[in-house]
Amino acid sequence: MKPVIFMFSGQGSHYYQMGRELYDAHPVFKRWMRQMDAMVIDITGISVIDTLYDPGKTKADRFDDPVV
Repeated sequence: MKPVIFMFSGQGSHYYQMGRELYDAHPVFKRWMRQMDAMVIDITGISVIDTLYDPGKTKADRFDDPVV
């Protein structure tokens, strides 16, 4: 298996719903996001996908604490 890297740009450029269209439209991206999410849940008990794609959040909501 090839290694997968997730990069987070920092500097406050991230936002809720970021990459949502990509997640919904591209099965390969979705598969890797789910695999990463399962690993994060195992370690932290928090789902990145549930946090990032929370239907109650919009791009305008503050996303300055990624461990919400």
